[in-house]
Amino acid sequence: DKLQKYIDQLDTFTEVFAKKFNEIHAKGFNLDGQDGINFFEYTGGVLSVDPEIVNNPSKIAAAQDENGIPSDNRIALELADFRNKIIEIDGRNCTIDEYYGALISKIGVDSQEATRAADSQAFMVSQLNERRQMTSSVSLDEEMTKMIQYLHGYNAASRIVTTIDEMLETVVNRMGITGR
Repeated sequence: DKLQKYIDQLDTFTEVFAKKFNEIHAKGFNLDGQDGINFFEYTGGVLSVDPEIVNNPSKIAAAQDENGIPSDNRIALELADFRNKIIEIDGRNCTIDEYYGALISKIGVDSQEATRAADSQAFMVSQLNERRQMTSSVSLDEEMTKMIQYLHGYNAASRIVTTIDEMLETVVNRMGITGR
C-alpha cells in the first residue's frame, strides 16, 4: 500500500510539473516566432521532451517577444526560476524542490523503518532458534528464564528503536527544511 501511495505521489508530482512548466513555455516564442508549443509530453506516467524540440532545439520558446529575438531570454529565465515558484501539488502549496525533498525524505524514513523491522525480526528468529537448540540439552526452566530475560531485553531495545524513529520523524517531517 505504501509503495503504491508513493508511486501515485510521484506520478502526481510529474504530471503537475509538466503541466506548469508547459504553461510557462507555451506563452513564449521560439526563434521562428511560434508560441503555444509544449516542452514536455506526459502520457501514461511517462515524461518526455517533445520530439519536435529534441529534433530542433530552436523550437524552445525562450523569448517573450513574438519576433523571437535571440537575445530575449525572459521566458527561459522564468523557466529556470520555475523550481522556486510556489505551486499547488497534491493539495500542498510549495516549490518543486520542497515537495520532491519531502517525498524523498518520507520514502527514506519508511525504508529505514522497514529495514530496522526486518533486522529485528531476523535477530529475534535467530535468537529463538539458538534457544530452541539449547533447550534440547538443558533444563527447560533455566532456558525459559533466559528466554524471558531476552524477551525483556528485546522489548527494551524495541522501545528505544521506536523512540529514535519518532525523534527522526519529528526532525524530518515537523521541523521542515533548514539551512537554505
